[in-house]
Amino acid sequence: MIGLPLPLADEIIGAMQFSELCKYQVIYKSPDMQNKKGSRLIFIDHKEIPIHGKALPMTRGMEDYVSESDHSLMLSFAIFKAGQGYLARAFPLNEGGTPLIFSGDCQPEEYRMLFTDYKIVN
Repeated sequence: MIGLPLPLADEIIGAMQFSELCKYQVIYKSPDMQNKKGSRLIFIDHKEIPIHGKALPMTRGMEDYVSESDHSLMLSFAIFKAGQGYLARAFPLNEGGTPLIFSGDCQPEEYRMLFTDYKIVN
């Protein structure tokens, strides 16, 4: 019975580490954001950077959203992603490269409102 969680040990530890990363996520919101509701925002994606020293492969990517009209920064935040543990990499148990026991993706709450309150253009 003790050996049962061992194949998932890296994912269990990785889930705790990932939860800590997401808990302290830094977000910049422009004070002018409410006044520009409904306006067009330009999405600027940045290269994902590996986060070393974690039980699972993890990355941090930055996303910026700037106003199309005056190019001012409206919203900026990090998105964290976690990859699969050893068991999921060794045996094709799920598709998409995500962990077996948690979602492996975290964005701030404000991420959802972007697509309802603004028009996002690339």
